[in-house]
Amino acid sequence: GNQPAAEQQIKVVVSKLLPQCDLRDVDLVMELIFPVLLVLKSIGQARHAETILFNNAINPYHDLGGSSSSWIRLFNPIAYLFEIIKMIEEDDRDDQMLSEIEDWVTDPERSIFSSDLQYKGYALVGEICSHLARIKIEKDEDPEMVLERGRMVLTRVVYAVDDDKSDAYMVQMARLALENISEMEDTSEVDNSRSSDQEGLKTNADVLESGANGGPNGKSNKNRTAGARNKCSPNCVIQ
Repeated sequence: GNQPAAEQQIKVVVSKLLPQCDLRDVDLVMELIFPVLLVLKSIGQARHAETILFNNAINPYHDLGGSSSSWIRLFNPIAYLFEIIKMIEEDDRDDQMLSEIEDWVTDPERSIFSSDLQYKGYALVGEICSHLARIKIEKDEDPEMVLERGRMVLTRVVYAVDDDKSDAYMVQMARLALENISEMEDTSEVDNSRSSDQEGLKTNADVLESGANGGPNGKSNKNRTAGARNKCSPNCVIQ
């Protein structure tokens, strides 16, 4: 809530504490910077957060041979989340990167996290899905797959028992993302319903016109109208 105070704490972490860390110690570095990254994300500084992440965690891990850590599984979701937020904040979409992020986030094998980091991982994946779905809706693409994936991982956080409240911020973050997904799902259902109604009206009009005119050249048009009645809607599932 207090942005100036938060920014001051971030400066202390980045300028005083991080320089004292062995950047090969992934656990230490990530436990130190993860709260900083979340705060920066929340105040519209995803690019700054991304720089801190890469300079102090991801690049040192690869370049210096960082220690084995459960946090490594969170590198991709954190980086992808910042990437997609940057696109939104800077209004600069990269379709190839968006496709890569969607492929990653919809693969369940990519969302296997250690028990102590599960809430964090699921909340990150869920927020990515929320942003992806909104972008797909803006592009008039079907968001159903990413909406379903987002709901699945976010409910694991929102409805889980967090006795010691250690992940309270992640639960709050997940709840907000889940609310956004629910809103998009409701809007999508309304749009699909309207589309189906319009399709039905159009089909009925075709039937009436066919009956009045006897189809092209005065011949029966039964096959054409039957095809129109059985036309599969975007969400039709063939059993």
